[in-house]
Amino acid sequence: PCATAAARASPSTSAAAGLSAAERFKLATQHQIAGVQLANAGRVGEAVGELDACASLLDGLEEGRTLRAQVVAMIGNAHTLLGDIAKGVSFWLKAIKIDPLIVDARQNVIKSLVDQGKFADALKHARKAAKLHPANTEFLVAVGDSCKAPRDPKTATICVYLYTHTH
Repeated sequence: PCATAAARASPSTSAAAGLSAAERFKLATQHQIAGVQLANAGRVGEAVGELDACASLLDGLEEGRTLRAQVVAMIGNAHTLLGDIAKGVSFWLKAIKIDPLIVDARQNVIKSLVDQGKFADALKHARKAAKLHPANTEFLVAVGDSCKAPRDPKTATICVYLYTHTH
């Protein structure tokens, strides 16, 4: 097992700087596992600390970029579970900046924007996602849903057509 949760929860930048990339990645993975276990046990607040420590250790490691984006998205999920949707969205957007191909974070952003009635913003994200993930028809559906809500039937019809012809 790793060190105590208190010792793991806040690695200092100088301590991380003394570790090799492989050691940072290994320690980050331990934080990720601990964070997921805490979240699954309903200890979401504590999970955020572990996941944040993981993301900090991965910062600047190119080989850890995808994992860092996933962990940052998990932090966003945790904040929404804690009732802070705005903070959750900010973490999902941060995850997308780290790795534009992260699907879950982008889907969460789109759904949250639609739920808030921010259809133009949702449409922007859905279109970008559909371009990045042309095989993922869920994004085409998101484009269509974003268009239907503010009454843009032409774009919604095109999206539905594309969706039905990719299956």
